[in-house]
Amino acid sequence: MAKLDHIYEQAKFNDILRRWFEYRHDKHDADQWEPPVKFSDNDPVNDADFFTKEERSKLYNASLEYKTPPAYDNQTPEEQDRWKAHIAQMLKKPKEQVRSSDFKELRKSWKFPSLIGCTLDGALQPLKIERSEMSWLRLEKRVEE
Repeated sequence: MAKLDHIYEQAKFNDILRRWFEYRHDKHDADQWEPPVKFSDNDPVNDADFFTKEERSKLYNASLEYKTPPAYDNQTPEEQDRWKAHIAQMLKKPKEQVRSSDFKELRKSWKFPSLIGCTLDGALQPLKIERSEMSWLRLEKRVEE
């Protein structure tokens, strides 16, 4: 993955530099510049928009907080009311039926961190995930302990 990160960074830098020279040529009649190395869209390395290590870390950390309400007792009544409305929509039940136990249960959910973690670990591309079908899932081949 480190090599792909390096190539991706080179391609990104090359593109930024090329655009800067185009801007200077258009606005200030400066010399045109052609990069000595061209990165093609057909290159398998460029098929995906790979995240850097820092971006991967930020994305995973954000997933830990996504749709995770703050602790019920650490909120003002106004904040609790706003979160109850949000949680009621998530759980598809009336706001009046949302309890502190719902807050606690949502705080334990690993749904989004698991999805993001598996996607990053498997180097899955969003387009491939979108195109995937449930028929591909073979539960009978699962690993048993």
